[in-house]
Amino acid sequence: MATTSAYIIREVQRNLNDLNGDRYPATDVAGFVNRAQRDIHSVRPDVTASNFTFIPVAGAKQALPQEASVLIDVPANAEGNQRRITKVDMEMLDASEPNWRSKQGAIEIKHFMHDQRVPRSFWLYPPAAATGVSVELEASLYPIDITQPTGAASSTATGNISLRDEWATALIFVSTSYAMLTDLEGEANPSLASSYLARAEQLLGVQLQSSAAVAPKN
Repeated sequence: MATTSAYIIREVQRNLNDLNGDRYPATDVAGFVNRAQRDIHSVRPDVTASNFTFIPVAGAKQALPQEASVLIDVPANAEGNQRRITKVDMEMLDASEPNWRSKQGAIEIKHFMHDQRVPRSFWLYPPAAATGVSVELEASLYPIDITQPTGAASSTATGNISLRDEWATALIFVSTSYAMLTDLEGEANPSLASSYLARAEQLLGVQLQSSAAVAPKN
């Protein structure tokens, strides 16, 4: 069950003691949620992990779909006997079979290679045939911004968040922290913001480097 944007915004407003959205309207909170989604994704790409069918182009070198940010795995062929695809080291394959890239295309893939220095590319062995090939792809997807609410109340928000349900609490905490850091009138806000961010980092198991701009609210 996908977590709704309205739920996230309502919980952020609850943390801010502003359920009516008088000081932190849903239209503003949505911006904090979107920033938080992007920041969480940047340090934990797995929070938007997805498994889908991928149709390779002919040849060995492949490119991630535009909606994907990080390759996680190429688990298996998607058709036929659905043979497992294993990850191998390109240097070892180059050493044992230097001309493997020029091999005739096949409809069943045995191995894949991925170099973190070229994150949006990966290679298949044997090279993929022009037609009849499909593989399972596990990749992290870029988070999609939540739809902009139409009013101050969380109920005016529609749609769902991009992160998987288990990360909803971390998203609420990060979004709350970002909202607090835009309102420095309260002396406790910086301390509370740090507390919420620390709780989120504990849930995520990483340290966040916020891209949220810190500026007083108008």
